[in-house]
Amino acid sequence: MEGIPKILVYADGTDEALTAMKYAIYMAKSYQLELYGVHVINTKALNDLVRAKIFLQLEQEEYLQDMQNDARKHLDELIHLAQKKGVLVHPLIEEGEVYKEVIRVVKEEEINILVIGELASIRSKRDEHHNEMERLLRNVSCSVLVVKDSKRVDKLYNTL
Repeated sequence: MEGIPKILVYADGTDEALTAMKYAIYMAKSYQLELYGVHVINTKALNDLVRAKIFLQLEQEEYLQDMQNDARKHLDELIHLAQKKGVLVHPLIEEGEVYKEVIRVVKEEEINILVIGELASIRSKRDEHHNEMERLLRNVSCSVLVVKDSKRVDKLYNTL
C-alpha cells in the first residue's frame, strides 16, 4: 500500500448511509485518508422490472433518469457535508448490480476500507439472499466498517 490510504463510503440516500457518510468524513479528516463516495444505480433491478412487464420501456427510461438524479443528489449531499469539514471527496456514480459495482470500484481505486451503514434487518430467507449489502460485505476484498449509532456519529462529526 503506497500513498494515502483510501476509504470508500456507499451513499444510497438512506438514514444509515447518511450516518456512514458522516463517519467516513470524520475518519478522512482525523486520519488524513483519501475519501471516495459511490452510488450505484441498480440497472439490474430496473431491467428485471421491464422483463417482468412491470415497467414498459418508456417507463424504464424515465425511472432511470430519476435514479440518475437521485444518485447525483446523494453524492452532492456527501460532498456538501465533507466540504463543511474541509474534506475532499471523489464522487463516483456507477450503474449495474450494486454489490458487483462496488467490488469493482474497490479493486480499481485500490480502496483500503469500505464504509457502509448499518444493515437492514432480515425479514425472510429471500431478503437474506437478495440483500445487496450483505452480498457486498461477504465478497468485497477490503476491510469493511459497518457504522451504527447515529447520535454518537453526529457528535463526532460535529467535533471536526
